[in-house]
Amino acid sequence: MTKHTKVPVTMRAVIQRVNRKLKPDLEALKTTRGDGRMLLDVGRYYIIDYRMNAITHHRVDPEALARELGVLKNLLPATLPAKPLRLGSFAGCIAVSH
Repeated sequence: MTKHTKVPVTMRAVIQRVNRKLKPDLEALKTTRGDGRMLLDVGRYYIIDYRMNAITHHRVDPEALARELGVLKNLLPATLPAKPLRLGSFAGCIAVSH
């Protein structure tokens, strides 16, 4: 029996994994900068299509999308690592079992 361990994955790594999966379709997951009008209109994360030069999906949950695309394999809910971390070392982490 194999023991599954949870490994923290940063949100940036999740976005990179998703973007590698979306690249053949000429799409990309983007993050809104700042707290302005764009954040209100499309949410923190959105998907753009380079062929149409348009936003195709808004208010995207990167973790759910990553699980749907199969780039995050486990089905456990995302959690922060259990052991104490230095402040700012893994901000925005989710756990992935290997």
